[in-house]
Amino acid sequence: IITEIACEIIDPYLHDRMDIPVSYWADYFKNTVDISNDINLASNFAYFILPLIILSDKKYPDNLVSFAFRTSYNLLSSDNFDYDKWIKLSEIIPKLVWSNNWNKCKRLKKSAKSLGYKLNLDA
Repeated sequence: IITEIACEIIDPYLHDRMDIPVSYWADYFKNTVDISNDINLASNFAYFILPLIILSDKKYPDNLVSFAFRTSYNLLSSDNFDYDKWIKLSEIIPKLVWSNNWNKCKRLKKSAKSLGYKLNLDA
């Protein structure tokens, strides 16, 4: 429960958050988020971990990356992604040509691809 609270109050966009080992977040995901049916827990963790994955030069486990991008993609495609969180995220993901830059899902897919992750988010 302490990590849940930390994910809600810590700003994942601050670079000192990169010092927390990837294994800590991978273990938390495996032992808490992945086995839970709590949609709020999943959403909050995705909001938190996705910027860490994008901003980090560390490699995150594929299952954690897939979760973060897929959860975020689903929230974006259903227009349920928190607006304030989108504003921050949109600053760190690639832009598209001006005629497509409005498409949040395409921008998220481009971000995954630019990081070298091969995810099929449409499936």
